[in-house]
Amino acid sequence: MPLCSIPGDQLGSLPPTEILGNTRFIARGLNVVFGPSGAFKSFYTLDAALHIAQTSPVIYVAAEGVGGLHRRVAAWCEYNDLRPAQSRFICEEVNLLSQTSVKALIDHCLPIQPALIIFDTLACCIPGGDENSAKDMGIAVRNSRIIQRTLNSAIIWIHHTNRAERGERGSGAIRGAADAMIELTANGDNIIRVSCSKLKDDDPWLTEEYRFQPVLNSGVLLPADGYNADQLSAQEVRILEFLALDVFETAGAKAIQIVNGVNIPERNIYRILSHLKRELHIQHDSKGDPYRLTETGKKLVLQLTGKKAAVLHLVEKEIVIE
Repeated sequence: MPLCSIPGDQLGSLPPTEILGNTRFIARGLNVVFGPSGAFKSFYTLDAALHIAQTSPVIYVAAEGVGGLHRRVAAWCEYNDLRPAQSRFICEEVNLLSQTSVKALIDHCLPIQPALIIFDTLACCIPGGDENSAKDMGIAVRNSRIIQRTLNSAIIWIHHTNRAERGERGSGAIRGAADAMIELTANGDNIIRVSCSKLKDDDPWLTEEYRFQPVLNSGVLLPADGYNADQLSAQEVRILEFLALDVFETAGAKAIQIVNGVNIPERNIYRILSHLKRELHIQHDSKGDPYRLTETGKKLVLQLTGKKAAVLHLVEKEIVIE
C-alpha cells in the first residue's frame, strides 16, 4: 500500500480524538483494561460493550471464560431491562500475531462495521507469543492498529497486572502504544476502583468506585456512591412510577400487583424491592405488603418524569418546581 502524506495546514481534517459513547474508552484508539485476577475487568468491559451495542455493533472476542459469558450477559440484560442488541461474540481466540488470523477477523467484521472490538484476554490472543518481548508485542500492536484503521473501530485489550500488581504485565511496548490504559483493583473491601493509568492528549480522570451487585446467577458492576436517577435500572424506574399512581398513594401496592402491573418476573420482584427500600425510595408495613413511595421516592419520581403535572400532588407544597 503506497504511503500518503498530509500537508501540515490540513491536519485539522483528520478525525479528532473522541470518547466512545458514554464510556472511558477512546474511539478509534487502542485501549487497555488491566488488573489482577478477580478485579472484575471483564464485567467492567462487558458493561461498556453492551451499552455501546444498543446503538452500534460490537464484537467481543471471548478467548477465555466462555462458559460463564451467557450468565454475565443475561444478568446485565435482566438488571438493565435491555437486550444484547448489536453485540456479537467470537468464542475462540483471534491470534494477533498472525496476519492470516487478523485478515479473517477483518473480513468477518467488514460487513458488520463494529464501533468496538474487545480481545479478552490479550494473553489468549497471542498464542505462543511472549508478553515480555517487545518484538511480539510490537506485532500485536501493529496488527491491532491495522484492524482499528481498516474498520474505524475502537480496540480494547483486557490484560493482567504483573506479579507485584504494580502495573501491567509484559513489555513496555504495551503502555507506549496504548491511547488509554484503565486499571481495576479490588482490595477486599467490596469496592472495585477504576483508575486512569494513561490517557493520551488529555488529563487523567479521577478514580471511580464500583461495587458488585448479584443478579440472577451472576451480577453487574454498579457505581458505589449511591444511586441517582441515571443509575436506577429500567425495572426500578417502572416500579417507582407505578407506585406513584393515585390509587396507590394511600393504600400502597402489593408485590403481586407490582409484578402484574409492571410486567416484571415474579422471581425478581423481592430483590428489586429490597434494593429500592435500602436506597430509601420505598417503604412497607411490618409484614411486607403493601409497598409505598417514601418522600425521597416521591421526589425522585418527580425528577424521573420530567416534573409532569400528574405527579405534582405527590410532593410537599414547599418543594419549588423550577
